[in-house]
Amino acid sequence: MRLNSHQQYLQDLVEHHRRWEPYGGSSPEDLMIHFGLTPVRFRQRILEAARSSELNEYWATKSDLRIRILRAANWIGHNTGTDQMIRLKGA
Repeated sequence: MRLNSHQQYLQDLVEHHRRWEPYGGSSPEDLMIHFGLTPVRFRQRILEAARSSELNEYWATKSDLRIRILRAANWIGHNTGTDQMIRLKGA
C-alpha cells in the first residue's frame, strides 16, 4: 500500500519515537529541528497516529509499540489529573 503524505508524516513520527524510546525519547531540540514540534505537540501527534486507522498495515507489525503509546497516554492523563497534554484538537 502506498501511503499518502499525512500517513507518511504520522509513520515518520512514530518511527522517530520508536528509535528514541529506549533512550527516554529525543530532545526538544531534535523534535523542533526534525518536525517543527514541541514535545507536547509531538506526543499529541504520536497519540493521533496510535489511535488512527490510517496506519493499520503499519500497526499490524508493531502492535506492541501501539499499545505502549496508548498506555503511556492513558497514564499521563491519570497521573496529571488532566488529559490536556494528550487531548487532540477537536477531540
